[in-house]
Amino acid sequence: MDSELVNQKKLEKKLSWFRKLAEKMLPNVKKLEDLLEKAERKMGKWSNILANEINDLRTLIRMIRCWMDESYTEVPRKTIVAGVAALLYLVSPFDLIPDFIPGIGYIDDVAVILLVLRAARQDINRFVEWEKKNHVIIDVPFDVE
Repeated sequence: MDSELVNQKKLEKKLSWFRKLAEKMLPNVKKLEDLLEKAERKMGKWSNILANEINDLRTLIRMIRCWMDESYTEVPRKTIVAGVAALLYLVSPFDLIPDFIPGIGYIDDVAVILLVLRAARQDINRFVEWEKKNHVIIDVPFDVE
């Protein structure tokens, strides 16, 4: 990833703003569900951009949903906040590189998603184990356009 295109400090500053927004959004289940639905729709366009990470992103969304309905609460709040912040960034038109720029528009979005997935790896793995143990599978459909 070209360091000139995605400046780490700028990205972290922008993500910090989205974390604050995510904190405020957590108590509002309706807004959270709307966000998850928007992220699912956008993921359909990303299936070949993030081919390897798309399943982890889908799992992150399932984990957030289970946290919302309190069926899975063994996840640190900071992981939920980071996940919601990343999804907010993903669907937001106000990111570092506008999505409409051909070839590079999604570079910052990918960087944020990868950063959060890497940080949440252990929590995601524990959630998958919880799903298997409890036979809980919540499919996250998305349209491929």
